[in-house]
Amino acid sequence: RSDKLKKLEPFSAKIIEEGCYTFPDRGLKLKLCFVPRVDDFEVDRKKNVAMLDAGLVKFPLMVRSLHSGDSFVPFGMKGTKLVSDFLTDLKRDLLSKREQLVVADASGNILWVLNERLDNRFRITTETREVLVLESE
Repeated sequence: RSDKLKKLEPFSAKIIEEGCYTFPDRGLKLKLCFVPRVDDFEVDRKKNVAMLDAGLVKFPLMVRSLHSGDSFVPFGMKGTKLVSDFLTDLKRDLLSKREQLVVADASGNILWVLNERLDNRFRITTETREVLVLESE
């Protein structure tokens, strides 16, 4: 089987706690940790880093392929948007849409369209006490 076809197979992996996770068939490493939100806390704006309000996230997390009808509230927006429409807006072709992974929580909410955009509902606010940091390589 070619690597391209392997990448198109539905992918799903469970993350139960902080640590480093490696998914060789997707060429992905994901690091997960919790940090306290201190007064001079700064949000990392790099595309491969997601910082979320840990108090709002329900474990276990799932790193998975897109499902038909998946939607989220893109960071900075009010309403929900289909992930596929969001990727279309980014001018993604069908192949890269199929390869796109998302991180979802135990409630099925999409927290992060991997390396693209966070869900606004899980953003860090002045109320946030603990930050969940996800970093992909």
